Amino acid sequence: MKTSFEFFPPRTDKGKQTLAQVRQELSAINPEYFSVTFGAGGSTQDATLETVLDIQANDGVSAAPHLSCIGSEKAKIIELLDQYKAADINRLVTLRGDIPSGVRDIGDFVMPTNWLNLLSLSTITIFTLKWLPTQKCTHKPKISKPILSTSPIK
Repeated sequence: MKTSFEFFPPRTDKGKQTLAQVRQELSAINPEYFSVTFGAGGSTQDATLETVLDIQANDGVSAAPHLSCIGSEKAKIIELLDQYKAADINRLVTLRGDIPSGVRDIGDFVMPTNWLNLLSLSTITIFTLKWLPTQKCTHKPKISKPILSTSPIK
């Protein structure tokens, strides 16, 4: 049976140490990947990137950053994808994301399918995309050209 583990990016040095120890212990189970959440509106975006890069460099387990479209700007998504590609990260967990309280501007993308089309038209075709069906988006995304694969997380 394939397994994966999801982490929230730590915000303190102590949290980083604790997470590194937990990841080391869980690596013994040989998970398929460790995923790292993105936070509402990308609120933990920098910490997600830092955590994913640490996993990819140190754990011997594939890292899968979450990427949500709500609150995201096209240029920032492309920049982030370029950083992931440079780090040999080849898996994303994609989702619509939550609109943070009090936020009116939801960014350049209303639904994940909007930016999956952007991804499929870009030169970035290395990612295995996992999508999380929501009440508002329960269909498999339709994209202009195939990415490596898309599949729901069950």
